Amino acid sequence: MLKVVIVTDGPYGDRAYETIQMEFDAEFIELEKPSSTFMDELEIPENQMVKIKEENILITYTTHPDVTLDLIHMINKTLIG
Repeated sequence: MLKVVIVTDGPYGDRAYETIQMEFDAEFIELEKPSSTFMDELEIPENQMVKIKEENILITYTTHPDVTLDLIHMINKTLIG
């Protein structure tokens, strides 16, 4: 079965999760919202990163643009390097 993970750092994504989980194996992960405009480094707990890497499709509902960029870099770094 197709696995989907939805990652959010704000109030969005829960309705998408409710809809998607009716048809697919889905996970909903809430990250801590960055407190400033500029981020030093995104910290995602290891257990959540494992879930994110195991899924076939990643959907992000992030309000801070750096969260999505850093998340993709972290996934690619561990998969490639």
